[in-house]
Amino acid sequence: MERSILMSKIVKKTKHKKKGIKIFSSALVVLDSKSLVFFDHKTFFELKFPKNTVNDLEIVGLENLNEALHKFIKENKITSNNIIMVLNSNLFFEKILKDSGDIYKEISNFIELTPFEEVCSRTIQLDGETRILSTNKKLVTTIKDILEKEGLDIQLVIPYLALDKHSLNTENILEVNGKKDLDQLLKQLLPYNLLTENTVLNGKPAEKPKKEPKRQLFLQERENNPKSKRPLVLLSIFIALIFVLIGLVLFMNRKPPEEFTAPEIPQSMPLIAPIGSDQQEQTSGKTVENTTIKVVYDNNLDSAVLLTKGLSSLGFNSVILEKAGSESNTSKTYIDFSTNYPQSLRDKLIGETNKIFVDTVVQDSEVSDYDVVITL
Repeated sequence: MERSILMSKIVKKTKHKKKGIKIFSSALVVLDSKSLVFFDHKTFFELKFPKNTVNDLEIVGLENLNEALHKFIKENKITSNNIIMVLNSNLFFEKILKDSGDIYKEISNFIELTPFEEVCSRTIQLDGETRILSTNKKLVTTIKDILEKEGLDIQLVIPYLALDKHSLNTENILEVNGKKDLDQLLKQLLPYNLLTENTVLNGKPAEKPKKEPKRQLFLQERENNPKSKRPLVLLSIFIALIFVLIGLVLFMNRKPPEEFTAPEIPQSMPLIAPIGSDQQEQTSGKTVENTTIKVVYDNNLDSAVLLTKGLSSLGFNSVILEKAGSESNTSKTYIDFSTNYPQSLRDKLIGETNKIFVDTVVQDSEVSDYDVVITL
């Protein structure tokens, strides 16, 4: 990329220096998007920024930039006071302001569009036009701070248009005759210092309107602008609809409650009953807990299960349900006890059975493998 017009002028002017003039201003530092130039009335040094330091007006490597500037100043033995830093044209976003009602509003809008977190700007009237310049404040202040840490004394940081405004060139600045002329020059350029808070209009400093940080302005505008709230409202509605849709899907896929039906228990499958009373019957060694009972049912499984639960509540823990091998033609309920089965336990079993079945026949049996067999 070719150098800007200002950089070309600097190189040209430094090759043709006037003699016999007392030099009081020490030096100029010209900051370009790709390089930094230091020169005074007798020396000229240029540092081209490495790719890992500055790119697209942003600092991409602060440590690398520190190292590059330190090496540049040390190798060239640069020590100087009263330095004026000039920012070249390719560092700026620039716009010619229209003669509209509220110029400060136009300035504020332009600064808001400058793509940096921190912005420094100046408004300058030149050739009958008012121009606004803005650039990355972090880039400018960081380089200035590094140079000052290396011992350089920077008095002002000004845009290139400030020189054109007062018809100044490098010779005018470098070859100042005495401190009085230097102070006058600094006073002349002070309103254009990019690191102060005043704007220049019509050649006179004017106080800027108070400007909130970008994010505060954005939030305030969003609160005051109903259209800006619309995306948030739509997003909230969208999220609510998603939750409603999820609820409908879960409701549609839920299993309906199943009607209770007595489980079909395989033949000779033991039913585990909860442990009942700890009271034991000691007659003939038989108790409610060690009594073995078989309930034989035909087509009345529900009644058999109900009886089994009643027996369990009395403490009879070993109860077997078994389906009859053939259909029964009788409506009677038979209770077969083993011969030596205690009468007290018989009474309990008979009483519980009679709660469900009315026509009950009680008899003794010698051949059964169970203490009690109840045939429904």
